[in-house]
Amino acid sequence: MAEVDPSCVGGLISYAVTMLTAARDTISSEKIHRDPILRGSLSLYMGRQQFWQHWCLFPGSYLLDIRPNCPSLCLKFARMLLMQSNRNPVAAAVEKEAGWNLLSSLLTSVSREELHDQVFDILALWASTFSGNVKQHINQTQDLTSDIWKDVVQLCLEGAGGIGGLGGRKESEVRKGKVIFCIDGRSSKLTYVAGLSLARLEKVRVMDYSKMSAIILQLLLPMRMQIFDNVWSAAIDALTSYVKCFVSPDPVNRGILLQPVLFYLNRALSYVPHPAGKEGGIKSSMDLFITRVLLAYEALSDPALYKSDHGRIIEICTTPFREAYRCDESSCLRILLDKRDAWLGPWTPGRCNFVLPLFLVNSCFILLSVSFPLLMGFVEDELRSFQGGYDGVLTCVWENEPPSFPQPETISKMLVNQMLLCFGTMFASQDSRGMLSFLSIVDQCLKAGKKQAWHAASITNICVGLLAGLKTLLARRSEPLRMDILNASQAIFQSILAEGDICPSQRRASSEGLGLLARLGNDIFTARLTKQFLGDVASSMDSNYAGSIAFALGCIHRSAGGMALSSLVPITVNVVSSLAKSSISSLQIWSLHGLLLTIEAAGLSYVSQVQATLGLVVEIILSEESGWVDLQQALGRLINAIVAVIGPELAPGSIFFSRCKSVVAEISSCQETATLLESVRFTQQLVLFAPQAVTVHSHVLTLLPTLSSRQPALRHLALSTLRHLIEKDPVSIINEQIEETLFHMLDEETDTDIGNLARTTIMRLLYASCPSRPSRWLSICHDMILSTSSRHNAKKANKMENDSSTGLDGDKGLNLGEDDENMVSSAENPPIQSYTLDYTSPNFSRDKHLRYRTRVFAAECLNHLPEAVGENPSHFDLSLAKGQPSKGPVSGDWLVLQLQDLISLAYQISTIQFEKMRPIGVSLLCTIMDKFAAIPDPELPDHLLLEQYQAQLVSAVRSALDSSSGPILLEAGLQLATKMLTSGIISRDQVAVKRIFSLISRPLSDFNELYYPSYAEWVSCKIKVRLLTVHASLKCYVFESLRRQGDEISDEYLALLPLFAKSSSILGGYWLSFLKDYIYIRFHLRLENWKPFLDGIQSSVVSVELQPCLEEAWLVILQALVLDAVPAGSCVNESSPTDSSRNIPTSGYSMVELQLDDFQFLWGFFTYASISGARCYPWRTHHTDVLHQIQVQ
Repeated sequence: MAEVDPSCVGGLISYAVTMLTAARDTISSEKIHRDPILRGSLSLYMGRQQFWQHWCLFPGSYLLDIRPNCPSLCLKFARMLLMQSNRNPVAAAVEKEAGWNLLSSLLTSVSREELHDQVFDILALWASTFSGNVKQHINQTQDLTSDIWKDVVQLCLEGAGGIGGLGGRKESEVRKGKVIFCIDGRSSKLTYVAGLSLARLEKVRVMDYSKMSAIILQLLLPMRMQIFDNVWSAAIDALTSYVKCFVSPDPVNRGILLQPVLFYLNRALSYVPHPAGKEGGIKSSMDLFITRVLLAYEALSDPALYKSDHGRIIEICTTPFREAYRCDESSCLRILLDKRDAWLGPWTPGRCNFVLPLFLVNSCFILLSVSFPLLMGFVEDELRSFQGGYDGVLTCVWENEPPSFPQPETISKMLVNQMLLCFGTMFASQDSRGMLSFLSIVDQCLKAGKKQAWHAASITNICVGLLAGLKTLLARRSEPLRMDILNASQAIFQSILAEGDICPSQRRASSEGLGLLARLGNDIFTARLTKQFLGDVASSMDSNYAGSIAFALGCIHRSAGGMALSSLVPITVNVVSSLAKSSISSLQIWSLHGLLLTIEAAGLSYVSQVQATLGLVVEIILSEESGWVDLQQALGRLINAIVAVIGPELAPGSIFFSRCKSVVAEISSCQETATLLESVRFTQQLVLFAPQAVTVHSHVLTLLPTLSSRQPALRHLALSTLRHLIEKDPVSIINEQIEETLFHMLDEETDTDIGNLARTTIMRLLYASCPSRPSRWLSICHDMILSTSSRHNAKKANKMENDSSTGLDGDKGLNLGEDDENMVSSAENPPIQSYTLDYTSPNFSRDKHLRYRTRVFAAECLNHLPEAVGENPSHFDLSLAKGQPSKGPVSGDWLVLQLQDLISLAYQISTIQFEKMRPIGVSLLCTIMDKFAAIPDPELPDHLLLEQYQAQLVSAVRSALDSSSGPILLEAGLQLATKMLTSGIISRDQVAVKRIFSLISRPLSDFNELYYPSYAEWVSCKIKVRLLTVHASLKCYVFESLRRQGDEISDEYLALLPLFAKSSSILGGYWLSFLKDYIYIRFHLRLENWKPFLDGIQSSVVSVELQPCLEEAWLVILQALVLDAVPAGSCVNESSPTDSSRNIPTSGYSMVELQLDDFQFLWGFFTYASISGARCYPWRTHHTDVLHQIQVQ
């Protein structure tokens, strides 16, 4: 709502504050915990608090920063929740959790400049939570909650009709022994007690009431601390946000802020062991608390800052190795492993669809078979959404992309992940002795669990911990590791690989870890390790181990670099190639990928081995097993690596090129996503490394059908390749006319990254083709902005369903062209004149308007048109354009010849119904004024070319300066009004001049009340500055004309002189106040008795946003101020309007009167500006005139 209608933001703020206050009063009742609606009241309160969290975060991405007073309001309310105690302990805990969550979202979303004056006050909020004795604090918490749970037990027993009701009536319902629902048959009152065991209750059916209560309280004991664990977790999360907001980016105050933060973290760390051994409902909350404590330490970035806490942190982080039997398997390998090896598994990119198994809707499990395309290795083949879902974590509302319910990971797995990542950080911060101690713990875990059921999970955790540590060491560019550390790490990784029966992710992690060891060791260790593995591969009888070592050899070459191991490249290629000839599929795949990594790292050192590798590829293609998709993909990747190495030598008739294109054509014939991906990548490699091999036309024929693929990876790769083509050969790509195709592809795109890439590609194409074909872009933008349907013209559309090359899911195969130049021969290759996609096919059957975002982007492209045509004067001068020869297909296409259509379209955009597009149209009119304002009309002497479009321009100004216009549109309208009044195109129309002057003068009567409550403070300030600027510009223009022309000034502007007199004194005061604000911002000088003229100018946030506008306005305002200024009380204003003194032109009416203090201020301002603005061209141009005027005064 705030994005669509910014005017509703003020109401949303009031709503949030009112509702939260009302909810807080509701839950403050002393006995509300006995009420059956307790949970509803607390949930309602948390929901309203989360609404404010959402609102505080997301407006930060809006154009005008829609947060009026939001940080101060949010901070005030969060402080109230944290500091004012509630008599109801449950309500107090919920309030504190809500306060910490609100504070965390605030610190995450706002810049530190907005809260710089509150930094120490905010830091003090954690003092009450993390202070005092730990045991005493926990005991007080337990005593505080005892009364609450006694009342819950009594309510439960009363609802069950007494002890006898448990056994004799139908009042109880059991669900998996976890929850008992007790229903009173007379009142139908439903309550529940969580965490009870049915067996324990059956034993006490005949017991008395007191014993029953005692047993239930004992069973509820683990839950007493859960609410308060949530408070601690929220407090730590807020502290992490504080560290990221204030401590990390502030080198000046970092030392001052760091000590309290470390104290709070130390106190939080001391809370961990006391309830850590508890079981039941508290386990998940404590796991979340520990996870957030580790995340808070990680936010400090430098482990040396909290060296005193290393012992306790290491004790926590080594838990997955010391107590591996009770830890889950980590899922961090998906993050740590190199994405370039993803196709080895287990998360293979571009594979089949998956089924999202379960959703919980209204307490019912529903099986949904949903088809989702797997993205680039980021989605697992099996998404276990409800694995341990009972302790799943709630969505964090201030994450960039909050995950959808259900969560794919449990809190316990999140804790293991964070422990292992922290283990890596601690490992990298230790000395050699400490590292050996860490490796000893890992080695003991590996050896002790070989026959245990949890052994596979422990291997994954070992890989995660060591890989995280090695990558952290590599990022810190530490010195080469000692040989004993390298040998110990190598032994662990080799032991994992030697087990054979391990999953692909563990094989990848171990092999990649061996490659990192080669990078962290010296050259002697790297060479010895490579030679050792070459010997192991030759003698190994285990195919899994041999494939893993082959991949490890590739990782070593990739990590060490081609130059370091250039002498070992031939033997590595020979050994790995021999393994690739094996009939064992897994060994073949892993060996081919090891060969691929070796080729990519070797570079020119591999050139001598190209022919042998091509022979190996052809041999595998001709074998019976070549139909396997993974094998075809591996071969395609090899071909692409070879093209990158020998690209310049790939001539169209060479044997190397013939073999490469034949292999690519063969693997792409199966139309699998994985092989199509390599086919498109082959096109990209040719564009980058062998542009002479294939024409641009053939590349376009290959790439355009891929833009409609259902696989995001294919669309992204095709767009990237098209962008490379535009950059390398813009002339050839212009003739392909792919603009409309890209626009409609953008309209259908739902992936954010691909959509941004499509916009960048279109903009590149605009600047490449616009200098020669502006009329085409004008036509395209017109159709996109004002179009009513996304369907193409049927005459231009190509029927994909009738194309024999159409593959699965609407993907076309490679259009490979003729054999003499293109990649492979084709029996039928009809000429294609247009490459627009057919949106009338089954894949694009929707009959709809273009998306709003597409139309806005088309308007933005049109706004760039006057700049994109370049600097050729024929685009802007009608006489030059008509004098150019009309030869060639694109000659004579000049922008000035399309000026009427351009202004007409810009005017339509400026008055369109969409609020966001209107400022773009007005801005385009401003750009047109800049480019064409001074161009004469060759058919009408003494007239300007733009005078004939005066009606559209005046109408656009009138529409933009309407009282209901938003601030963006109003600012653009003021800029357009300035350009029109000072360009001379309306100087012969007195009515138009007075109309625009009245429009810009109307806001002066309510200048001080000019305020936009739905936007940030700087928005109103910016509008005020623009309004003062337009009056100053007009005054300077009129007085400059008076000085140059004397009595010959046009009657239209001469009639404005009496109008200037009416507002002269008001504007003079405003201009002086503006300059005083500017000198405070620009020179950091605070004048005596100075009061800010622009609201909030003292705030760094406001001043930063206003700085460009102030720099643009101050010079013209200073010049306007001194043009007719006179000493206060003088009688200079008795001359006639047309009289002008020798030194200063004067209107003859009331002028700006300066007091002595004002004169001294102007003189001092001029001195400062002269010293600091010596390099500013406008100041060098006008400072002499300004100085002369001040001297005259």
